[in-house]
Amino acid sequence: MFENGTMDDHTAGTRLRALRDEIETLKARRDEITDAIEDTPTAPAPSTLERIRNHLGRILANGTLAERKAAIEQLIAEIRITEHDEIIPVFKIPDKPPPPPTPPNRPRFAQCFGRWSRGDSNP
Repeated sequence: MFENGTMDDHTAGTRLRALRDEIETLKARRDEITDAIEDTPTAPAPSTLERIRNHLGRILANGTLAERKAAIEQLIAEIRITEHDEIIPVFKIPDKPPPPPTPPNRPRFAQCFGRWSRGDSNP
């Protein structure tokens, strides 16, 4: 109607803005639904759960405070609070347990001193 001259600029502009707003609202809703579908949890294999359970057991029993904190942070994706004030942790289940932390690099002097104290030759 705008192209044929039967609708004025003001009416067409208002209608176009309303349609653009509706398109943006529908796109946002589509993205929300897509995210919800993709976030549907799937049950991991029992062997995977057993490996994770064993790994966590070792970390919690023998790990340092930093290692325990890192293990927990790797497994929690988010914490949801419902409208009824329920707290729901959402866990990430990795395919395999994380590798053990690597020890920090020792200064060159400490490396040499360690070899000398064992009776190794001068590096």
